[in-house]
Amino acid sequence: METIEKETPEASSTVPSGPLVIHYPEGQKAQEVAFVAGKIEGEVVHYDRQGQVAARLTFRQGVLEGPMTVFAHGKRLAAMTYHEGELEGKATVYDAAGGTQMISTYRRGSPDGVQQLFYPNGKMQRVTPYRDGKIEGEVIDYHEDESVRQRTLWRAGVPVPSAVEPAASSDSEASAMIGPEAARKRSWIDILFGG
Repeated sequence: METIEKETPEASSTVPSGPLVIHYPEGQKAQEVAFVAGKIEGEVVHYDRQGQVAARLTFRQGVLEGPMTVFAHGKRLAAMTYHEGELEGKATVYDAAGGTQMISTYRRGSPDGVQQLFYPNGKMQRVTPYRDGKIEGEVIDYHEDESVRQRTLWRAGVPVPSAVEPAASSDSEASAMIGPEAARKRSWIDILFGG
């Protein structure tokens, strides 16, 4: 477990105020955070046990507000923006080589707009339209050569059974998973945290 070590003269205050540094038990810095009137304010920086930045988040009056960037082994893994504690706008997930793995758009914390998944070579893998957090419209899956593998029509988060159109193929790719669970499997949270 981490230990908290205040590095400010306000250490005896009952309401946190000023910068705090949190350390791992082994002594390395785990987090830098600042408080104003008991609420997190400004940039919070998380560090991994090797001392590299693991995440940068921005808070206003104790609520996530502004950019958030997540890193792994010193490389940017994801970038997104929060407004009033909820994802808002574009969120991008990167692969280990720095290529774009997924781009999504959020409104009030829910997917809203087009989500794009990419193969490691940068070519489009899937396009999924969202409205108010539910898949709405035509989901298109692509082969790595960019030819269409399958088209599936969705209404209010549910696939329309008669609207699944696998592209002609002699292999088993045409039997790609569809359904709400499969569509959610590659959300940015799953990619970041291995879901």
